[in-house]
Amino acid sequence: MIPAIAGSVSVLVVLLILIPIGVYTYIQKTIAAKRDPYWWRIYRRELVLVVGNGTGIADDYRVVDGDIGDTLGPRERSVTFSEPIEKSFSGKGDLVQLDAVARAYYALPVIYRSNPVGLADLPQPKHKASPRVVKSVTPLKALHHTNLHHFIGIVLSDDNVCQYTVGELCHRRTLTNLLLAESFPLDQACKNSLIMDIVDGMNMLHGSDIKSHGNLTSGTCLITSQLVLKVTDYGIPMLTRPLHWTEPPSNSQTERNFYTLLWRAPELLRHKMNPFGTQQIILRSGPFRLEDSAITNDKAREIVAEIQHGSVPPLRPPVPSVACNPRIYGLMETCWEENPDERPAFSRIRSTVNRIIGQSERNLIGSLMKSMEKYAITLESQVEEQTRNFMEEKRRSEQMLSFLLPQSIADAMQRREAVHPEMFDSATVCFADVPMLSEMLESGSSLKWIVDVLNSLCGIFDTVTRKFEVYDVETINDAHLLVSGVPVRNGQEHAKEIVCMAAELLHDTNKLSAHTDGLANRRSSSLSYKNLSEEFDLRFGINTGPCVAGVIGLKLPRYCLFGDTVNTAARMKTYGIAAGKIHSSLSTKYLLDRTCPDRFLFTSRGKIDIKSKGFMETYWVVDSTQQLPS
Repeated sequence: MIPAIAGSVSVLVVLLILIPIGVYTYIQKTIAAKRDPYWWRIYRRELVLVVGNGTGIADDYRVVDGDIGDTLGPRERSVTFSEPIEKSFSGKGDLVQLDAVARAYYALPVIYRSNPVGLADLPQPKHKASPRVVKSVTPLKALHHTNLHHFIGIVLSDDNVCQYTVGELCHRRTLTNLLLAESFPLDQACKNSLIMDIVDGMNMLHGSDIKSHGNLTSGTCLITSQLVLKVTDYGIPMLTRPLHWTEPPSNSQTERNFYTLLWRAPELLRHKMNPFGTQQIILRSGPFRLEDSAITNDKAREIVAEIQHGSVPPLRPPVPSVACNPRIYGLMETCWEENPDERPAFSRIRSTVNRIIGQSERNLIGSLMKSMEKYAITLESQVEEQTRNFMEEKRRSEQMLSFLLPQSIADAMQRREAVHPEMFDSATVCFADVPMLSEMLESGSSLKWIVDVLNSLCGIFDTVTRKFEVYDVETINDAHLLVSGVPVRNGQEHAKEIVCMAAELLHDTNKLSAHTDGLANRRSSSLSYKNLSEEFDLRFGINTGPCVAGVIGLKLPRYCLFGDTVNTAARMKTYGIAAGKIHSSLSTKYLLDRTCPDRFLFTSRGKIDIKSKGFMETYWVVDSTQQLPS
């Protein structure tokens, strides 16, 4: 019993000794870490380069073996970091190369201590890690804010030269990219959220030891995957900006990039600026709306020169007063005052913007969600409307196809079935036209009158053919090619169907001639007809026999007839000189005699010499049930 108690006491004593020692050691290491002036130092071997698939999503990146120094050589670095931002401006004119603005801030993803971070190349000349660099970096450690880009450290080369800056990875890249992305919707609520993010970030920066930014542009505002705007490129201008950055511009500087000066205050264009020294969001454009013209260095030089000389009134970006809230517009104009003492501080800007916009529109994701909810409400009705429109267009297309082709053929083509040429052993073909039409056109008759009458004639054909088993194959001017027994076989009835149809057409076109009698005064007086009815009498030629039918054409398919039966029917029409009569071949007479022996009356014309056919016996045929004029 006593040894067990003694052992427990010994363990307790050891723990009481070790715990304070561990706590003391941890506190000392923490204090030492906080006092470490080189907390920002990162070596290349600590980073692992990852390559994305172009989507900009961190989960889609893959790790590349080898450290970053082996993967990117000196020449490769400059290409990798300058290309993306320049491409984002392509299509907006001959864009100049942007110095610090055009660098792809933290666009290259790397892995640092198992976390994805962004890497940004530093411009030439690169500085060594001197005490001056340590002093400028120290204030960044304690600077944390939602709208300030989190600075992690600086990558040093083996010879202690500052190569890259490492910071929070922002997948949406810069505000410039967001504003130029026409496919990304930005309503007023989204714009208000971006404005508030900039104001909050800059207000925090101005209240810190850093005091000011010195290079606030759309290119130094990063957008996270949550669409939160973060201000970057602050605190270490000696590393991140070119040597001539603080110098006032002059026309003699032919190599200088004047585009980067379009965001600079007028007084800083006239004098050397301290290195720590939104119209773009409202109009969703470049500075001074330069996307409306070629964004060239010469154009930027002209704008900078005019601001430098202090024109009256001073040159400012052209923003319509109706483009935003009137109070936002007034605040923007106040920020553009020529006298810097009259411009409001960011603390005042923040309070003013908060009063105007309010806290309800701070979250860009929330604003987008509200927009999506509104869109979802109307989406169903829009889909229904589009579906109705689609079905209506489909119905019209099917109807148009049925006008071009027989219904059975059109249905087969809509089912994507192959339509092969088909042989018909027996069918009756008919040609019909207005024999005097050519003379009427040559005589100078009113063309409108003739077209109106031909339209009426086509209407009569459409009406009459629907009553019979007849298909109107083709219409050329006043000539119609009709067939019965094709493509739907109807036994021995095709000859009767054609003759009955022709007789009814003669009867109905007689009414058309009488109706147009009142329009006779529109015709040329050079015509001398017995009466108007005579001018529009039809002549028909019909023939019965075998034929072949098939669909010809892809873009505009047509149902065509082939064979000697078709040619003979055309000859019957041509040699049927007498208008108002039906000219029939012997084969049609034989079929009608068998199927309807008492219905039709035939008058022989004797044997006629038909071109390419020789002598043929033909007949005038009359339907005894129709009351036709003699």
